[in-house]
Amino acid sequence: MRVDHAGEVLRVLSHVSEPLREEGTGLDLDMPTQERLAKTILELLQFVSVMFSKTTEQSLHILTRAVIFLARLLQFDLGFSGIWTTQFRETCEKVAPVLFDLVMVRK
Repeated sequence: MRVDHAGEVLRVLSHVSEPLREEGTGLDLDMPTQERLAKTILELLQFVSVMFSKTTEQSLHILTRAVIFLARLLQFDLGFSGIWTTQFRETCEKVAPVLFDLVMVRK
């Protein structure tokens, strides 16, 4: 339940902070933090993807909630402007197929 609540808070925070994240407002994450966050999200999504094939029905619900939270955290991270480094872009490009696989598993 805490993951659900944290995800909802993060979703609201993303929407509320959206006007403030426009270029020039000064609300940015520093690039090393943004890179680490994206890399951590990718690693956790990859872990969850593996866990989906090894879990029970009740655990599937917990894993699904975790994926939703990670997707919202990724949305929040990607919402900040700034210069995306090569490393950040490469990490984000790896996230897309993992998310697609997760969607197909839960379909």
